[in-house]
Amino acid sequence: VVLFLIAIIQVITGFALYADTATWWLPRLFTWVSPLFGSDFVVRQIHHIAMWGFIFFTMVHVYLVFYHDWLEGRGEVSSMFGGYKFVCEERIHHEKEDLEIKTDK
Repeated sequence: VVLFLIAIIQVITGFALYADTATWWLPRLFTWVSPLFGSDFVVRQIHHIAMWGFIFFTMVHVYLVFYHDWLEGRGEVSSMFGGYKFVCEERIHHEKEDLEIKTDK
């Protein structure tokens, strides 16, 4: 939800910054944004901060995806890049033991 709101802010402020020099009708619909916030400088600052929000989210998201892949050891993300699932032998043996226990019952 937060990223969706940031995306909407990016679109609105981006068109507002482009509206003064645009010859196309769509950016001209956003000429009300700059007077609402006071000036182009404030709109540019909001646009800039939202951009850094996207960058920060992307960095944290990619880090957590790889960390989660390493932590769980299932290899889903590794298989997307390498084409193979790299799973520790210890985990394979542990799962085989769990299967044997369940089939014995």
